[in-house]
Amino acid sequence: MIEYKVKETAIDAKDSLIEKTGGTVEFTINNIDSDVIYLEKSKKELVAQSALEEAKKSNVLRTHPHIEQMSEEDRVACYLYQQSYAFTKVAVGKIAEIEKQLADYAEEKAEILKQTGIVLE
Repeated sequence: MIEYKVKETAIDAKDSLIEKTGGTVEFTINNIDSDVIYLEKSKKELVAQSALEEAKKSNVLRTHPHIEQMSEEDRVACYLYQQSYAFTKVAVGKIAEIEKQLADYAEEKAEILKQTGIVLE
């Protein structure tokens, strides 16, 4: 049988440390209240995200009804392809930006060394 007892009393009763026996776990009422708030927020976000995703599915099926006829395997393959396609498209641009920044730094560093006479070992 699970039993509860106050292990440490606090000024605010919700901060009192409670011991749960029958397997020992220490917590406060505030811990429970915080978890409830977190869970309620998570549930609200999931419900909203789920509704959004359902709307997206409906829009896609309305404009591309053939997708509903595709097998699960084909839909997964399309999804994976699209993720990779989108990533590589962005990555190519980012790589070019980084290469330019590296070249600019090399040029600037060379100019700094030339003008200041600093010798690097």
